[in-house]
Amino acid sequence: MISKRVFIEPANDNYARLAAYIADAGPSGEKCLMSWAEGMLGGDDYAEGIAEAVDVQARNTRAASKTYHLVISFRPEDEAKLTPEAFKTIEQHFAAALGYAEHQRHCGVHKNTGNLHMHVAYNMISIELSHSVRGCVKSTLFQEIINAIQVRQSTNGH
Repeated sequence: MISKRVFIEPANDNYARLAAYIADAGPSGEKCLMSWAEGMLGGDDYAEGIAEAVDVQARNTRAASKTYHLVISFRPEDEAKLTPEAFKTIEQHFAAALGYAEHQRHCGVHKNTGNLHMHVAYNMISIELSHSVRGCVKSTLFQEIINAIQVRQSTNGH
């Protein structure tokens, strides 16, 4: 297993675009084998999670870089041993090691190159530690995000 951070220039930092790429299966489904979202307040719906992460990032106007893109590559001989649960466990260990265990993230396993690999988009902006509302997070930022999710769900007929 090899991991590598893919650096994103601040001008090209677009969480929604990266998360959409991670889940993209292409025209015949050959690329993405599985995808999931973690750390979302509104549940585990992938698309709703993207909107939620973008909302959180928009509330922090000071950070230049807001998205961390990680790629984890696996050896061909390990492919048969890697289950959906194993991929999720591996990602959780990386999240903890990077300090993003409590952060929003979108994950996907791809097989469009010579090796199986996993992409992870971490929202580097912590909901709990947002600099813009430090000290009153639960009563302001959490409520704003929950309200935005509820509005979005009611307009989508959920």
